[in-house]
Amino acid sequence: MTAEIIGDDYPTYEDFVNMRQPKKYTRFKLEECITSLCQINEDLQSMIEQEFDTKESLTEDEKLNIVFGMMELHKIRCKATKECMEGLIKQGDLK
Repeated sequence: MTAEIIGDDYPTYEDFVNMRQPKKYTRFKLEECITSLCQINEDLQSMIEQEFDTKESLTEDEKLNIVFGMMELHKIRCKATKECMEGLIKQGDLK
């Protein structure tokens, strides 16, 4: 037996607008974002260990895929950090 969907089960326009409210940023979120920028160091360390400290080295394709992935993740982290900092400035919590 399946449940019947009633019209009230669907989100309204107001629900969508409320979901898109501006985020509230805190200095703790900014600290978290800044700290996440250092993640690339750990990622590179893992790649170096795989390449030099194990019997199985990485292929050229694997190396490039890893580096490209790290670059994209770093761009995303930088964008999130900038967004958080700008949000704090708009809120008046950062000058």
